[in-house]
Amino acid sequence: MSDFVILLIELFRNYNVLFLGALIVLQNNGIPVGANFLVIVSGAFAYAGEFNLLALWGEVWFFTLLGDSLSYWLWRKGGRNLIAKYPRIHARIEPGIERANNFFDKHGKITVFFTRFPLSAMGPLVNISAGTSRYNYKVFVAYALLGEFLWVSFNLGVGYWFGDSVEQIAFIISQFGELTVLLLILFVIVYLTRVYLRSKKKTIS
Repeated sequence: MSDFVILLIELFRNYNVLFLGALIVLQNNGIPVGANFLVIVSGAFAYAGEFNLLALWGEVWFFTLLGDSLSYWLWRKGGRNLIAKYPRIHARIEPGIERANNFFDKHGKITVFFTRFPLSAMGPLVNISAGTSRYNYKVFVAYALLGEFLWVSFNLGVGYWFGDSVEQIAFIISQFGELTVLLLILFVIVYLTRVYLRSKKKTIS
């Protein structure tokens, strides 16, 4: 294990669910702090009898929803105001915000749901887009709630099921999350490149 992972586990032992909750909120706001790994580890602690599994599940679920909601409102209230202060940036970004708004009108529910689980690594980006485009909060939180239900159940379940072997399993799952992000970024780059080349061809013709 890395020193960072050892530190996370030690801090979790000392500060329990409040520390875990703080990490979840930070991670749902786009700061990679190892919350996913630690949620799995907390499931192993529940297996060892250090936590009540049902209570832990409810607490983790609460903090995931809190993190999603804070991220949404931060960008809904602050994101637009920040962009508006810089006219040049606003002029360039506003069309993208409009496209995001149209996208969420058509695909918002399924996007919010699947970026809670299994594509949770993309969750913070979707929170930003949903908040900035002023997507309906009630719909956002309803589908976030359902998606996070699966995310919490899966990660705690993995930790509880594998018990003593949880560190190796958690590492593999964390690596899978990073791979998912890289593949999605690659997909976006390829897609944007194709759109750019098509628009360039139309301009020439």
